[in-house]
Amino acid sequence: MTYSLICLADFLVFPLIWQIFFKTPWIAQSIKDGGMLHISFGAILGAAAYTRGAEKIQALKAQLNTSNEQPGSPT
Repeated sequence: MTYSLICLADFLVFPLIWQIFFKTPWIAQSIKDGGMLHISFGAILGAAAYTRGAEKIQALKAQLNTSNEQPGSPT
């Protein structure tokens, strides 16, 4: 959510306001220094998505193992 707000402000809201009041082009602050902000957020979001996916896979495997066990059969 925070990253979305940063992008929305830096690429849509601030350029419009800047153009209305100052009549000069807006230079996006988040892409200065080679876009390191976007690279950092990409790494954070990628790691979060990977761990969340791994947790879901483990939960599905656990659910599959419990549903495959039949009552009365030795384990």
